[in-house]
Amino acid sequence: MQRLLLVLFFLLSCSSTKTNELAIDSTNDTLLNKQPVKDLESDCVFNNDYKGLTADWLSELSITHFEWDDNLKQAQIARGQDTVFVSKGGCTHMNFLVGIQLAQDTHLLSDSTFFVSKALELATEFKLEQFESMIKLGKLKKVQGEEDVNQYEIEDNNPEDNLYFNGIGIITTAKGRLIIISQYFN
Repeated sequence: MQRLLLVLFFLLSCSSTKTNELAIDSTNDTLLNKQPVKDLESDCVFNNDYKGLTADWLSELSITHFEWDDNLKQAQIARGQDTVFVSKGGCTHMNFLVGIQLAQDTHLLSDSTFFVSKALELATEFKLEQFESMIKLGKLKKVQGEEDVNQYEIEDNNPEDNLYFNGIGIITTAKGRLIIISQYFN
C-alpha cells in the first residue's frame, strides 16, 4: 500500500482538484489510469478524451498496432515479452505518460545507467522532446525510495512554459521491472 501511495504521488504531484489518478494494480502489475467515465465536462481546461488523444499521438508516431484498454484509459503495445503503456489526456492537466513493463529484466535496481537509458529511449521514441533533452543534459536527481522503487526527479529548465516533469520511476513488480516517464502541462 505504501508503494502504491508513493507511485500515485510520484506520477501526479499536482493539485488536489485533479480528477485524474494513476496507480499500479499490484494484482496485475499494470499501470492504471483511474478516470471517471464521463464525457468532456464544460469546466475542463484540457481534453479528457484519452482514447482519441492517445490514438492521435500514436498515429503521429506511425504506431498503428496497439490495443486500447478502456478501463485503464491507455494504449498497450506488445514488444515481445515486454509491454509499453501510453496515455495522453486530462481535464485540469494535460498528461503524457509512457511506461514499459520489462518481463525478463535482470539488471540490479541500482543500475541507473541502464534504467535512465531505457527512459531516454522512451522519451525519444514518443517525442517527449523536453524530457529527452533534460535526460541528455543530466538534469536528474535520484530520490531516496523504497527497496523496490527508484525515482529520479527532473529539474525544470523553464518554469514559465507550464510543463512539469513527474520524472522517472523504476518499480519492481511480480512481472518484472516497470519504467515510467511522465510529464504534464498545467
